[in-house]
Amino acid sequence: GNETMFNDCFKLPPAHYLIYRKGQPIRPVRYWDIDETKTIGKQEKQAVHAVADAVQRSVDRHMVADVPVSSFLSGGLDSSLISVIAQKGNPNLSTYTIGTTSRDQQAESMPDDEKYADQLAASFHFDHHVIRISHDILKELPLMVHTLDEPIADPAAINTLLICNAAREKGAKVLLSGMGADEIFFGYRRQKATLLALRFNKLPGMVKRMIV
Repeated sequence: GNETMFNDCFKLPPAHYLIYRKGQPIRPVRYWDIDETKTIGKQEKQAVHAVADAVQRSVDRHMVADVPVSSFLSGGLDSSLISVIAQKGNPNLSTYTIGTTSRDQQAESMPDDEKYADQLAASFHFDHHVIRISHDILKELPLMVHTLDEPIADPAAINTLLICNAAREKGAKVLLSGMGADEIFFGYRRQKATLLALRFNKLPGMVKRMIV
């Protein structure tokens, strides 16, 4: 939502801007809203082409820079797709991923993303870099907290910091990211759990008790 960790300090809601004039109340204005009528009845094939076109145009626009553009490559679908599209505009695309140990994967229930990132990098001949997490990673926490806009409880922020530092040392100043794709394409496990919960809540009480 629009809450922050500071009293009487709020974030702008999505698709809003703020108008401030001296002596007048601050006024948030919504500049965009989704038109659900445009999506109702659209054929699946049309929707797929529309999404593909939007992703292509977005990556093309983000490739416009006067410095080298690189890409995160986690091995997931979103970063893989973006990296492949980006390479069309930059044949020497550099990609970066975090390397984890089997102990890390067991502790965090992490998928073996590195394996898939390596496979994709080999297939498309990316200039691929694997960043190993060091044992003294706690030393990075103060810098991570200082860099973030606000505190978050997601350890992935540490990985992002390490990747960005390593990429910067190699001369990369722009990194493409698939951040936000999980929100659009329901990639989070909690989203699937929410859908299951909606179905569960519609079951008769006797059936719920049998399941629980």
